[in-house]
Amino acid sequence: MHSPFHQVDILEDARGIELYARFRSEKPEQDLEDWQGVRALRRSDS
Repeated sequence: MHSPFHQVDILEDARGIELYARFRSEKPEQDLEDWQGVRALRRSDS
């Protein structure tokens, strides 16, 4: 990301990465919906 007015630094947070990995493994359907919407769930059921 670049803006002529602001600098944005993207930082990696080890705890956040760990929590998200756990969420993805425990709730893969919800993760898919979050990323691709409800239609993705319908496609994966087919």
